[in-house]
Amino acid sequence: KGKTGCNSADKFGVGTSTMSDIKKNTDSILLYTCKLDSEDGSENRKILKRTKNELLEEALYC
Repeated sequence: KGKTGCNSADKFGVGTSTMSDIKKNTDSILLYTCKLDSEDGSENRKILKRTKNELLEEALYC
């Protein structure tokens, strides 16, 4: 049985708009976290911020 965003938001102590954003961006969040898990230093990262130029970022750090 599916859970509503309000129930999940209350459970995790976040706003309903945050839950909505997470649900909408689930695929990109999972892809980003998988990429971070495969790189060094990912445990120190606190925010999810994408680069403006992914090709440049990849060339610099890969």
